Amino acid sequence: MSLKKMEMFKALTNKLTDGGNLIFGSCSIGAGTAGLNFGKSMNTFTGGRLNILMAQQTVQPRYYADPNTGKTGPWLSRMFSEKFLWTQPNGSQYQNTSVSLSGVIGSPPVTLRKQ
Repeated sequence: MSLKKMEMFKALTNKLTDGGNLIFGSCSIGAGTAGLNFGKSMNTFTGGRLNILMAQQTVQPRYYADPNTGKTGPWLSRMFSEKFLWTQPNGSQYQNTSVSLSGVIGSPPVTLRKQ
């Protein structure tokens, strides 16, 4: 990744509130030793301020249809696998974490639960 792209990504993560959640929904990004190491690297990169969550298996998107408008969009509470790697701000890591999202994009909150 170019330095410019890294700077842009760092600027994005700097906008998140301390203790906020940075969720990677790419399939298997948090799997195995590589996932554990990536979680630790992201923790360092973000200054140990954020919860870093990375899917440990295939991500299965689901969609909803708004009955009033007919528009469709991602339904986040159904979007992810049940297994996430969770790297906490203090660097502790938990595998197979359940992530419960509230519903549609823009709806808080995200609830994390250690398995």
